[in-house]
Amino acid sequence: MTKVQQIIHRLPKSLHRSDSRSEVPTPNDRQAPATSVSDTISVLDVVTGSPEETEALAARLATRLGAGDVVAVSGELGAGKTTFVRGAARALGVQEPVSSPTFTIGHRYEAPVPVAHLDLYRLAGIDPEEWGDLEPYFDGTVAFVEWPEHGGHWLPETRATVTLNHVDESHRQVSIDSEDDLGL
Repeated sequence: MTKVQQIIHRLPKSLHRSDSRSEVPTPNDRQAPATSVSDTISVLDVVTGSPEETEALAARLATRLGAGDVVAVSGELGAGKTTFVRGAARALGVQEPVSSPTFTIGHRYEAPVPVAHLDLYRLAGIDPEEWGDLEPYFDGTVAFVEWPEHGGHWLPETRATVTLNHVDESHRQVSIDSEDDLGL
């Protein structure tokens, strides 16, 4: 069986039956239990209806992360990447405001386990010298990387990949993929 065939989707049944907004699941909806399969990729797909719900979902993921973990965060402009990172950072103990590092490339926040937030949107690719500037963001932190595709092969292996997509003005489809069972 291939890894693709082993993907575990934990979608509420209501999402399969209808597009009705009254059936849009939230992070608080009960998810079906994961099936234990060795060497499996786990996928959680949820539609959030507000920035607060997106942050709450990120907080659930954050409780399963530790120093050295890297989370790739992808999505089009305005999809809620920084909102997701803000929710995770708060759950990890960051007290200061969490904002997009689009113009500074990276922020490092103090917390019991420091949190790094990088936005690689403005980079066309990373060369060895630029990697030297970015590498400290990954030392002893939980690192969230927006626009990870701009990092190429330089980025460390990810613990989870988060993808956010617009459903409509207030709803976001959030997918969290991991080779680990994160218990989400």
